[in-house]
Amino acid sequence: MSPRKRPDGALEADVLGVWWAADGQTLSPAVFNDRTPTTEAYTTITTVLTRLWKKGLAERVEAGRGYAYRATYSESELTSQRIRDMLDQ
Repeated sequence: MSPRKRPDGALEADVLGVWWAADGQTLSPAVFNDRTPTTEAYTTITTVLTRLWKKGLAERVEAGRGYAYRATYSESELTSQRIRDMLDQ
């Protein structure tokens, strides 16, 4: 593993943490980029946000020429859902 390689899901977790700290606000990728504890490229953050949206973990709204995103679930709701999914398996 190279020194820059992050564990799987680490950046998603950082993005989710930014959402939960924002108390339901809709945020642009630039705001996420400023608030995540890493120095990822803007396009990387946008890719993660798009993936979370496709998974149903985010809502997105048009904002200027791009999108802004809001979490679909609170931290406790997502944790409960993941536990239910594991138990169902």
